Amino acid sequence: MRAVVQTSDPRYAGLFGMLRYHMGWADAAFNPCQARTGKRVRPVLCLLACEACGGDWEQALPAAAALELMHNFSLIHDDVEDQDKTRRGRPTIWALWGEAQAINAGDVLFALAQLALLRLSERDVLSLPALSGAEGSKEPALPSRVPPRVPPRVLVAGLVAVSL
Repeated sequence: MRAVVQTSDPRYAGLFGMLRYHMGWADAAFNPCQARTGKRVRPVLCLLACEACGGDWEQALPAAAALELMHNFSLIHDDVEDQDKTRRGRPTIWALWGEAQAINAGDVLFALAQLALLRLSERDVLSLPALSGAEGSKEPALPSRVPPRVPPRVLVAGLVAVSL
């Protein structure tokens, strides 16, 4: 997940600093720290579902990261909506940097979750047209290039974990 939540572009250092803060990897000054984090139930369920269906759990890591990033997107937006000032014993993003910045940070996590999911194609788990769901695509609805150790049912089982 950390590989997805980083940038080398100094123009976005503050935004990505907020993301690292929310994830518990940085303090409010964006210095590295070990703060309380979530339980990571959704990504663990994704990886366990993959393994239970006979797949290689390491192939499902991008999907697991996408689930956790998507969950955290919803937490940031929920904090703004409910006006919650703390999460996991620390001030929320909106309480520190304002509602607009929190909404932007949440939206970036949403986009990063999509990018993490696209990393499945780098592992030949899913092809890009199948992931995008492009209409008129010549690709089948289920992936055509699935490695022998990761059957399509594994991907479906892992992605269903997001609804839990």
